[in-house]
Amino acid sequence: MRVEEQQEQWQSFIKGSNKAFEQLYVQHVKLLFRYGLHLTGNRELLEDVIHDLFVYLHDKRSSLPQQVDSVQAYLLISFRRRLMRRLKEEIPSFTIEILPERELATEKHAGSNIEEKEAAEEKKQLVSYINETLTPRQKQLLYLRYREQLGFKEIASIMEITTQSAKNLMQKTLQKLREAILSKSNKRLKSIS
Repeated sequence: MRVEEQQEQWQSFIKGSNKAFEQLYVQHVKLLFRYGLHLTGNRELLEDVIHDLFVYLHDKRSSLPQQVDSVQAYLLISFRRRLMRRLKEEIPSFTIEILPERELATEKHAGSNIEEKEAAEEKKQLVSYINETLTPRQKQLLYLRYREQLGFKEIASIMEITTQSAKNLMQKTLQKLREAILSKSNKRLKSIS
C-alpha cells in the first residue's frame, strides 16, 4: 500500500471509520506478531498486547495524531513500548533475542546426505555465533531493516534514535558481522588443516 493510501486510511480511522480500523488491524497484525516473536516467544502475551494496542487505538482515536509519517512505524513503536512494559512487569530481567537459534529448514530435509547435514550444522553454528556476537540493538536493527524492510527513518523512530545514528549503527553492525563471519571461517579452516 502506498504511503498516500496509508495516510488516507489513517485519516478515515481517526474520523471514526470502523472499516478503516478493521483494515489497519488486518494489514498490520501479522507484522506486529512477527516482530513480537523476535522479542519474546510468548505467543499468548503477544496476542494480548496486540489486542490491547488495537483496543487502545479504537478507544482513543480522537486523541491520536492526525498525521503520522508512517502508519507501520507508528504501530510498531506503540506495540514495542507496550510489549516492553509488559515484559518488564512479568520478567524483570528479560533480554531481546532477535536472531533466535532455530532448527534450519535445510537440516530437516538433509536426509542421509552427510554433506548436507554438515552444511546445515555449519549454518546453525554461524547463526549461534552471530547471535553471541551482536548486541540486542544490532539484532533489532537487522531485523527491522532486512526482515521488515523498513527505511532508516522508520527504524530510527522505532528504536528511538536519530536517522543518522541508525545508519551509523548499521555500518558498525555490518562490519561486526563481516568480522564475525571471517573469524568463524578462519577458525574452521585452521581446524581442517
